[in-house]
Amino acid sequence: MPNIASILKEEIARIARKEIRGEVAGLRKTSAAQRIEIVGLKRRAEVLEKELRSFTKVAKPSAAVANSPSEPQTPGKSLRFSAKGL
Repeated sequence: MPNIASILKEEIARIARKEIRGEVAGLRKTSAAQRIEIVGLKRRAEVLEKELRSFTKVAKPSAAVANSPSEPQTPGKSLRFSAKGL
Protein backbone atom coordinates (compact mmCIF):
# COMPACT_ATOMS: atom_id res chain seq x y z
CA MET A 1 0.00 0.00 0.00
CA PRO A 2 1.41 3.43 -1.00
CA ASN A 3 2.36 5.93 1.60
CA ILE A 4 -0.50 8.39 2.21
CA ALA A 5 1.91 11.25 2.91
CA SER A 6 3.62 10.89 -0.49
CA ILE A 7 0.26 10.66 -2.30
CA LEU A 8 -0.98 13.77 -0.50
CA LYS A 9 2.25 15.62 -1.32
CA GLU A 10 2.02 14.68 -5.02
CA GLU A 11 -1.62 15.77 -5.19
CA ILE A 12 -0.83 19.15 -3.58
CA ALA A 13 2.04 19.68 -6.03
CA ARG A 14 -0.23 18.81 -8.98
CA ILE A 15 -2.94 21.25 -7.87
CA ALA A 16 -0.35 23.97 -7.21
CA ARG A 17 1.09 23.55 -10.73
CA LYS A 18 -2.41 23.80 -12.19
CA GLU A 19 -3.13 27.03 -10.28
CA ILE A 20 0.23 28.56 -11.22
CA ARG A 21 -0.37 27.71 -14.89
CA GLY A 22 -3.63 29.67 -14.82
CA GLU A 23 -2.03 32.69 -13.15
CA VAL A 24 0.94 32.71 -15.52
CA ALA A 25 -1.34 32.56 -18.57
CA GLY A 26 -3.00 35.80 -17.53
CA LEU A 27 0.37 37.45 -16.94
CA ARG A 28 1.61 36.32 -20.35
CA LYS A 29 -1.40 37.90 -22.06
CA THR A 30 -0.89 41.14 -20.17
CA SER A 31 2.82 41.16 -20.93
CA ALA A 32 2.24 40.56 -24.65
CA ALA A 33 -0.31 43.38 -24.81
CA GLN A 34 2.09 45.74 -23.06
CA ARG A 35 4.95 44.82 -25.42
CA ILE A 36 2.70 45.55 -28.42
CA GLU A 37 1.74 48.91 -26.92
CA ILE A 38 5.39 49.77 -26.25
CA VAL A 39 6.30 49.03 -29.87
CA GLY A 40 3.48 51.29 -31.06
CA LEU A 41 4.59 54.10 -28.77
CA LYS A 42 8.20 53.79 -29.95
CA ARG A 43 7.08 54.01 -33.59
CA ARG A 44 4.95 57.05 -32.81
CA ALA A 45 7.87 58.71 -30.98
CA GLU A 46 10.14 58.14 -33.99
CA VAL A 47 7.60 59.70 -36.35
CA LEU A 48 7.16 62.71 -34.08
CA GLU A 49 10.93 63.16 -33.75
CA LYS A 50 11.30 63.11 -37.54
CA GLU A 51 8.55 65.72 -37.87
CA LEU A 52 10.21 67.86 -35.22
CA ARG A 53 13.54 67.68 -37.03
CA SER A 54 11.92 68.68 -40.31
CA PHE A 55 10.13 71.62 -38.64
CA THR A 56 13.30 72.85 -36.98
CA LYS A 57 15.19 72.67 -40.29
CA VAL A 58 12.50 74.76 -41.97
CA ALA A 59 12.03 77.20 -39.08
CA LYS A 60 15.70 78.00 -38.39
CA PRO A 61 16.54 80.02 -41.52
CA SER A 62 13.39 82.14 -41.42
CA ALA A 63 13.62 82.68 -37.64
CA ALA A 64 17.24 83.73 -37.91
CA VAL A 65 16.42 86.39 -40.49
CA ALA A 66 13.37 87.72 -38.66
CA ASN A 67 15.00 87.86 -35.23
CA SER A 68 18.38 89.35 -36.13
CA PRO A 69 18.91 92.19 -33.62
CA SER A 70 21.90 93.67 -35.46
CA GLU A 71 19.79 95.11 -38.31
CA PRO A 72 17.47 98.06 -37.59
CA GLN A 73 13.95 97.74 -38.91
CA THR A 74 14.22 100.79 -41.15
CA PRO A 75 17.62 101.41 -42.72
CA GLY A 76 19.21 104.76 -41.86
CA LYS A 77 16.68 105.60 -39.14
CA SER A 78 16.95 104.60 -35.52
CA LEU A 79 13.95 104.46 -33.25
CA ARG A 80 13.76 106.82 -30.31
CA PHE A 81 11.29 106.74 -27.51
CA SER A 82 10.09 109.84 -25.75
CA ALA A 83 7.42 110.77 -23.23
CA LYS A 84 5.37 112.55 -25.90
CA GLY A 85 5.32 109.45 -28.05
CA LEU A 86 3.85 107.36 -25.30
